[in-house]
Amino acid sequence: MNARILEIPSEPADIADWLARELVGPGLPQLARELQTIHGGTTTTATDEELYQWLGGDKAILLEQGLTAVSTDKQKQLLGRPELLVPLQELILIEGGQIWERLLAAEPDVASASQRVKKKLQLHNPLFAAGNSGSTDIQRPSSLPPHINWRYLWTAVAVAASILVLSLWIPQGNPPLPQPTWGWHGPDLLSQKLPPAEYLQTLAKAGDAWFNKRPDSTVTLKQRIVEMRSGCDRLIVAEHPQLPPVERDWLREKCKLWRDKFDAQLAALDKGTAREKVQAEMDDIVKKLVTALNSRAEEYKMRAGISARQPESPAGYFPGNAVARIKRSPTGMTG
Repeated sequence: MNARILEIPSEPADIADWLARELVGPGLPQLARELQTIHGGTTTTATDEELYQWLGGDKAILLEQGLTAVSTDKQKQLLGRPELLVPLQELILIEGGQIWERLLAAEPDVASASQRVKKKLQLHNPLFAAGNSGSTDIQRPSSLPPHINWRYLWTAVAVAASILVLSLWIPQGNPPLPQPTWGWHGPDLLSQKLPPAEYLQTLAKAGDAWFNKRPDSTVTLKQRIVEMRSGCDRLIVAEHPQLPPVERDWLREKCKLWRDKFDAQLAALDKGTAREKVQAEMDDIVKKLVTALNSRAEEYKMRAGISARQPESPAGYFPGNAVARIKRSPTGMTG
């Protein structure tokens, strides 16, 4: 199975038309799953009520005039909330106007999407069910396909994910941006064969690379934050064989928290917050994450050192314990 996310256009101006075609195509459930994996969310779909809340007053416009008729902000929100994609597709196939019908006519294979909508109508509308006796086993996806190792797909998906995130935050009209190679995007960063503590310290040093370049405009600051954020995505999906399971889990959870903080700063820039203030906030976030990684490395070394010094002992014997020393003494005296 090919990753749908790899088909995301590199030009931000092409995103809306591409997503509109996806909304009437059979590959949308797969795209929604891949986007949810990138965003770190659960593989669920929104309820109809949640969809209508998101649409608000744009429902009629979107259904009659298409995705390009709604605001760019609305399109950004949709890409950032992939759980809305499948229920939106169902709404479009049921109530969409001529613009969606033309897109449907251009699709070579819409059977999967149409069958899924038919099943929903049969469940909720007895009149429709009576006149459409055909059955289908197509259902909404409830979990990621078990036969796909999503972590090993990262090398390819990271490129597409960076294009996606950059297309959401960098204003249109700018030339395509190269794939970053600094910080957590370092080509050999995650493949180094290092002890756990040294590996965490290496990640800390890579995170500190944030300070190597100081953006001089809102656009370049957005680009820098997006690249830092996509580095978090890379750490979240990486295998990290250098770390024991507990440390891997800690790192991934921390990365999700840091990524949320980066998103908040991107949103602040979008709302007009002064670049200098966002820069200062980002500096503080990165300083704290670097400290957290280094502290975790030191804690690991301390725990490993204690474990290494602890000799194998029979039950009831604890080095340094007076009772243990008495047990060890032939005479029962410690001397």
